Amino acid sequence: MISASDLRAGMTFVQDGKLIKVLDASHHKPGKGNTVMRMKLKDVRSGATYDTTFRPEEKFEKAHIDTKPVQYLYTMDDTAFFMDLETYEQYEIPVET
Repeated sequence: MISASDLRAGMTFVQDGKLIKVLDASHHKPGKGNTVMRMKLKDVRSGATYDTTFRPEEKFEKAHIDTKPVQYLYTMDDTAFFMDLETYEQYEIPVET
């Protein structure tokens, strides 16, 4: 688990079953109130971005993301094809992603 105050730009976490990427994060202390975390977030699957605030002590599940080197092969219709450089396995990804 990771607290909202530890989230930084580029990190990913799970919120309500959705994979979320932090685009921007900052502490905000209003004059007469508790500190809040202002964040610009992106839903990785849908591509939607939105601004929100969290209390610094809120906890989230940190997402485990694996990356691997791939090579772009070609695009056919609305699908791009990539090849894993280690196993030569091919992946199809919709162009809209």
